[in-house]
Amino acid sequence: MKRYAVIVLLLSLFVVLASCDDLESLTIRSVELDESTIPSDFSEGIDVNDIDIIITYENGSTNTMSLNESMVDPEDFLKLTQAGTHKIPVTILGLTFDINITIDETDLSYYQEYFPEVEDVEFIEIEDQLETVTTIIVGSDSQTETEGAVYVVGKDNEYGFLKLIVAVDVDMTVQFLYYFMVDDDDQSEDKESNLQLYVGTNLENIVTPEDLIAGVTTTMNTVEELLGDVYVTHQAVME
Repeated sequence: MKRYAVIVLLLSLFVVLASCDDLESLTIRSVELDESTIPSDFSEGIDVNDIDIIITYENGSTNTMSLNESMVDPEDFLKLTQAGTHKIPVTILGLTFDINITIDETDLSYYQEYFPEVEDVEFIEIEDQLETVTTIIVGSDSQTETEGAVYVVGKDNEYGFLKLIVAVDVDMTVQFLYYFMVDDDDQSEDKESNLQLYVGTNLENIVTPEDLIAGVTTTMNTVEELLGDVYVTHQAVME
């Protein structure tokens, strides 16, 4: 299990927020992450919900809130596939600030959980890249042989915008599937459970799993459309 050196720097913000009700202003003195809540292991995937943010105001009062998936773009978290110090933008209370996360040079991110032989990762673009595909990361072994790729894909449906992170190996098999943001909050646990049913399936013959939990058909239809786009893209990447 990979371990990571995570360094979180105190971030000072001096901004004024206007109250919609009484037009009074409240000044934020600083925003920082609670280091005790930062995971030391990213190998099981991306889950930011347990990380706390501490907001300190000029009057000395503080407020603690959990980091929410909607505050961070999934493409920024995919920076964790590369060693080094990464600046991750976080948007909270209408403001954007950065956290700095350092990954040891000897470590890769959770990517290696799904492609154990990966030694190097590279962000790429392909000719005629589909609009739904926003990010492509290819992983190679020490002999530069491709082990697989990670894709970020997104599309609107009637409930909002759905964005997926999909890891696929060279044989077109889905190794990891994670939905990062849907505007609506309904049945999120059902969606997560349903998505796991696609892990281990082949992109060439994606079909609706028989064990789908009722009530999320529209979302799963969008998932399958996005997986179809991943299939087309993955074919081009593997060529």
